[in-house]
Amino acid sequence: MDLLMIRHGEIPSNINKVYAGRSPEHLTEKGVRQARQVSEKLKSLKIDALYSSPIQRALQTTQILSEDIGVDLEVDDAFRELEMGPWEGLSENDVAKEYPGEWSIWNSDPTKLR
Repeated sequence: MDLLMIRHGEIPSNINKVYAGRSPEHLTEKGVRQARQVSEKLKSLKIDALYSSPIQRALQTTQILSEDIGVDLEVDDAFRELEMGPWEGLSENDVAKEYPGEWSIWNSDPTKLR
């Protein structure tokens, strides 16, 4: 069995270079094009299942794939994005300035960040 992990297409937070976390964001026009490009590449493969995070941007990406390649989509909370808390909407520079201790942990061993 092969498993492909596909990241969602571009969202406004990617353009603005800020953490999105679980915030609801739709794909940009470029993000929709990116999803369609991926679906074109997937058409040559035998895809048995599609799973998606319930986060809007991931769901929108996977819905495009599902429609284009004709495979049903299943939503699974196990693929949900990290909760970024007060970091959501902040840039890396802002997080480093406002939360220097947590930023250091995030960059050295993110599994220890609580």
